[in-house]
Amino acid sequence: MRKAFAKVVVIALPVLIISTPLRVSAGLFEPDDYSGCILEKMPGVQNDLSAGAIANECNQRFPNWKEAHRRSGFFAAYHSGSACFAEKSRATGSEMAARLIYFACHNLYDPAAFDPESAQPVQ
Repeated sequence: MRKAFAKVVVIALPVLIISTPLRVSAGLFEPDDYSGCILEKMPGVQNDLSAGAIANECNQRFPNWKEAHRRSGFFAAYHSGSACFAEKSRATGSEMAARLIYFACHNLYDPAAFDPESAQPVQ
């Protein structure tokens, strides 16, 4: 019985550890802050009206838009805010959406270089 349990643990544990970043990046979890909400919903937006509606929705869900759960280390999706912005804004046609993606990426991935206190919300 112990050998069967040990065998299951030896097989299941590495699979669980390896699949964790895939599950997170696949959008299986809801965003936990304003920046995460922006990065989930804003890429690909083509006009400022839609970008404003999404920003409003994210602001209603996460009113403290300066607060962010910083991403870093092995499980971070990007190594920098610039890498995040380059990928997430690629198909975005709206300047407002691009600015919000820029804010969100740098807020999450460049905590030392980005000061959210100096940023202004989009009205």
